[in-house]
Amino acid sequence: MNATSHVEGLLLFSDDILSIVFNAFLFLVGIPGNCLIIRVYAVKKNNSSARIFIIGLAVNDLVLCLIRPLHVFDKLPIANDLDDFSLFYCKFRDQFELLFVFTSVLITACIALDRYYAVCRPFDRVITPQRATYTLIICIILSLLVLLPDVFIYGLVPVSPKRDSEKTFRCKRIAPDGLYYFQLSLYYAAVIGSQTVATVLCIKIVLALRLQRSKVRPVLNSANIDAAAIPNDASREGRGREVREKDAHSKTTRMLLLTTVWFILLWIPVLAFYLIPQDITAKKHFTDSPGLYAIIGFVGEDSFLINIVINPLIYSLANKRFRDDSKDVIRKIFYCENIVERSDTTEVYSLRT
Repeated sequence: MNATSHVEGLLLFSDDILSIVFNAFLFLVGIPGNCLIIRVYAVKKNNSSARIFIIGLAVNDLVLCLIRPLHVFDKLPIANDLDDFSLFYCKFRDQFELLFVFTSVLITACIALDRYYAVCRPFDRVITPQRATYTLIICIILSLLVLLPDVFIYGLVPVSPKRDSEKTFRCKRIAPDGLYYFQLSLYYAAVIGSQTVATVLCIKIVLALRLQRSKVRPVLNSANIDAAAIPNDASREGRGREVREKDAHSKTTRMLLLTTVWFILLWIPVLAFYLIPQDITAKKHFTDSPGLYAIIGFVGEDSFLINIVINPLIYSLANKRFRDDSKDVIRKIFYCENIVERSDTTEVYSLRT
């Protein structure tokens, strides 16, 4: 009997187990990855708008990774003993996380806009590094304004637990339906609007890059080169520097374009999931298949969080310079550790002699 109830408990809380594993994975993988991005781009000498946005998005994702232990803790039995602390936990934990989730949505749209001007209108210089910094601040302020009503929507509601391990208070919606649906529509309008703008800009960037490539290819393949047009050493060096700068610029554009596309794709299941009526996705319909409920809940509610750990992988695959810089950073970290170990050994040896 005890063994059966124990198995049933594991099945009922299989979604909690999946949540613990997933959040632990995001914490362990996301922190070193985003710290690596910040370290690589923080020491770069070129002060561009793309660099500002990359650092801002990495810092935002790093904070989201640091929040993951709270979600792991919330699924553990010890969290049931903290009912007195739960009011603050209920009102501000999820809202604090949503602040950075929503900020990442806005930053991604800003990155797409920045790459649009860099590729399609390179001479306008609309988004400068200083304006990029101001844009990040505005993204945070807008997120605060959108999420402020959430503080008044949720609160603690007493419940009758069926088991001793369950909480006697639940964090639930206490605001009127009108305020809740107004806030939900505000979420959807902001997220869908930002993602739509980013999608349209990405399409325009891809078309512009293909057009530029089709114009450059005939010039490179032309064999009619005038002998007088052959550059000297100085002009050849200047032209080589220009080619390297354009190559780095195109790699950064491709890297950020892939980041934006993946961000949009991982948000599609979430937006689709919340359009489904809650009665259809309620847990009571999946009592015989809790594993399926866990998977549906993960894809519909948490899969977008993969964005906070996938950027270092995308940067490494799309940009060889970032890959080389990352290797240098990692090599320096281990090299410094070896120096410290050698110095400590030398000091101990000198003391013995």
